[in-house]
Amino acid sequence: MISIRQVSKRYQETTVVDQVSMEIESGTITTIVGTSGSGKSTLLRMINRLTDMSEGEIWIEGRNIMSQPATELRRRMGYVIQGNGLFPHRTVAENIATVPKLLQWQASTIQERVYELLDLFDLEPKQYAHKWPHQLSGGQQQRVGVARALAARPQLLLMDEPFGALDPVIRHKAQEDLLTIQQQLGITILVVTHDMDEAFLLADKVAVMHDGKLLQYAAPEDILVNPSDPFCVQLTGTSDRALKLLSLAKAKDHLQPVNEAIELDMPAEASLRDVLSELTWRGVPITNIINAQGQRIGSIDLPQILKAGQAR
Repeated sequence: MISIRQVSKRYQETTVVDQVSMEIESGTITTIVGTSGSGKSTLLRMINRLTDMSEGEIWIEGRNIMSQPATELRRRMGYVIQGNGLFPHRTVAENIATVPKLLQWQASTIQERVYELLDLFDLEPKQYAHKWPHQLSGGQQQRVGVARALAARPQLLLMDEPFGALDPVIRHKAQEDLLTIQQQLGITILVVTHDMDEAFLLADKVAVMHDGKLLQYAAPEDILVNPSDPFCVQLTGTSDRALKLLSLAKAKDHLQPVNEAIELDMPAEASLRDVLSELTWRGVPITNIINAQGQRIGSIDLPQILKAGQAR
C-alpha cells in the first residue's frame, strides 16, 4: 500500500532523513522506532506532506502523493499526535465530526458515524457525545483523538507518539484498544515511538532508525534474534531478549493436548511471558489454555515455554 523510495529530508547542511526506502503492506501495523533526532517523526510527516521531501518518492495505493493536493491527501488518512490535539472548545461529537464536515457529509450520516465510533471505543454516545475534552480522562481523550482520525473511514492511520503522555496503566489499555480496532477495521497503521516494548507489542514490522538512516526493517522477532546493526542491539537490549521473545509469542500457538488433571486455566491470547510469570508465581509446571468461550483447547508447560525463548 505504501512505497517509500529513497526519501531524504535536508535542512541546509543537515540531513535528518537519509535515503530511506521501505514497503508497507496493507492491513498491517508498522512501528518506526529510534532515539530523539533519529528522523522517525519527520519520515511520518512526509507521508502526509506536513513536511516536504528533499528527494525521493512516496506512493500510496499506486499513486504518487505529489500528484494530488496536500489537503485532499490528508483527508484520506488519519493523523494522531501525542496529547491527542482535541479542539478544547468543541464537544466530543464535534471533534470527531471535524473531517466529515470538511468533506460535506450529510448531518445524519455524520451523527451516525460519530455514534458508531463512540460505541467502538466504549464511550456511551448519550453520555459522552456532548462532553467537553476537559471533562474526559487522559485515556478517554486519547480514544476520542483516535476516533476523530478514523471518522472519514481512512485506510491509513498515522500516529506520532500517540501514547507518550499516558500513565502506564492507561497506556497499556490504549495499546490493546489499538490492536483490537486494527483487527476489526483492517486498516494500515504507522506508529512512531521511542519505546521498544511498545514497538514490539504493536507491530507486524518494526523500522529502526538512527541518525536519519533506516538500519533495519523486519518483524520484531527477527530484530531480536538477528539484529543487523550494533545500534539495533543497543536499542533492544541484551539482558532480557528471551523475555521479549516470549512476550511476542501467544499461548494458542504452542499447545499440547488438554491436561484434565490441571485446574489452572489461562486465555489463548496470553503471551508466553505472561504464562511463564503465572506458572512461576503459582509454583506449577503446566496450565491449560482456554478460548474466548472458556473452552479448554490445549495445555502448555515450562519446557515448551523455555524452548520458545531460545534464539532460533
